Amino acid sequence: MKIKAISLWQPHATLFSLRLRHIETRGQYFSYRGPILICAAKECREAKRWYLESSYTHYLLGRYGFPHWRSLPYGQAVAVANMTGCRKAETFTPDETGGDIWGDFSHGRYGLIWENIRPIDPFPVKGKQGLFDVEVPDSLFK
Repeated sequence: MKIKAISLWQPHATLFSLRLRHIETRGQYFSYRGPILICAAKECREAKRWYLESSYTHYLLGRYGFPHWRSLPYGQAVAVANMTGCRKAETFTPDETGGDIWGDFSHGRYGLIWENIRPIDPFPVKGKQGLFDVEVPDSLFK
């Protein structure tokens, strides 16, 4: 079966698979609702390395069995979820975000709301920008 997918930079993809995040912030509105495959981008942008090497990110990932940011999955699907909404980022309350320090909830951005996030055994996916289709086994949803 085909499913919509989205690529995220690390460590965001892993934070979702660990259920430490449930709102992804983007600069555009998404009308899609339904199942979504969360994929980790294949590469790490140089601009993100400072973030990945921060002591807090290192501590948090270490608590979940990732000794270094290079040990995170890259170029792979890591979780499935249900995309249930998308709204202006500035409308979210701190209670809704759960103190999410990773999302950019500034004016003009949008929050994609994901529920029922389930980690999966990672498998390779060629990512793209925006939403894209990926063929997955039906057993992924059983």
